Amino acid sequence: MRTFFFIFAIIGFFAGALVHSLTFFGVNAQDYVPGVWVLHLGSILAFIPVIRKDLWRKVLLPPMPRSAKLLRGAFMAYALINFALFIYLSQGGWATIKDGKYMFHSKAYSATYEISEAEYRQQQIYQLRGFSGHWMLFYFFPILYSRYREGGSFPNVRDSTSG
Repeated sequence: MRTFFFIFAIIGFFAGALVHSLTFFGVNAQDYVPGVWVLHLGSILAFIPVIRKDLWRKVLLPPMPRSAKLLRGAFMAYALINFALFIYLSQGGWATIKDGKYMFHSKAYSATYEISEAEYRQQQIYQLRGFSGHWMLFYFFPILYSRYREGGSFPNVRDSTSG
């Protein structure tokens, strides 16, 4: 089961990274893969093995090499910055289609107004980018957990430091 979650997390991480990267080129992955939002549910499922009472001590702060700590910190910082940019770019709102019209619901201005199709598509990309940044983080933590938990090495891979 450990190997399943490890592989699941790696696949989810790279899928999320691909979706996230495509948004910077104006590509909305859900135009090509309508079920792309299943990665959201997958990121939660990948986290199952790391849900423990002592989550912070054993999962997020286990003994690990400096390089892994830096990578973990970089991913956490990126997810926070990405989320802040998502809120800023989306103006804290969301786009919908109502009666064939593209509408934007702005929380910042407590208003709903019509937007162009191009603006609607851009808002969808911002939304996908905002969520996919967190998907990567929530897939990455189980990968770290698999590697650095007590007695841990990658599933079915001999630890090079153990002799």
